[in-house]
Amino acid sequence: GRTALGEVLDITMTESRHPHLLAFKGKMNVLLHLAQDEEGLRELTGYRLLEKLSGCSFMRTHAQGERQIRALLRCPRGANDLGVLARRFHQLLTPVLQLFVALLHDAEDPSALRDPAARFLWTHRQIFREVMMGTPGG
Repeated sequence: GRTALGEVLDITMTESRHPHLLAFKGKMNVLLHLAQDEEGLRELTGYRLLEKLSGCSFMRTHAQGERQIRALLRCPRGANDLGVLARRFHQLLTPVLQLFVALLHDAEDPSALRDPAARFLWTHRQIFREVMMGTPGG
C-alpha cells in the first residue's frame, strides 16, 4: 500500500508531500549520526532498527518493475517530471542505504544481522539489481 513517504514520489502531489520529505531527511540525519558512534550503533541495534528497516517498502511504492526503477536511477535528459522523481528517489534511497551499511557494522552479534539484512536486500532486490547491473544511458 501507499504511505505518506511513498507518495513523495507521486509527481501530482509535489507541494503537499514536501513536509514528509523534510521530516524524513531530519530523522535520517539523526539516525545516521547515532550510527556513527559505537554506543549509538548499539542503541539502534537494541531497538532492532535493521529489522524495522527490512520491513519498509516505501522505496518501491511507485517503482513497480525494472523499467521504472531504471528510469528513477538514471533519468533521461529533458525528462523534467521524471527528473523531479529521480531526485526525490535518490533523496530517499541514499540515506537508507547509508543507514543499512552502518547498521551492518554492529560487531556484538553479526550473526543476528544476517536475516534482517537478507530480508532488506530481498525486499528491494529490483532496486539493487538496477544499481548493480545497470549502466548509465543503458
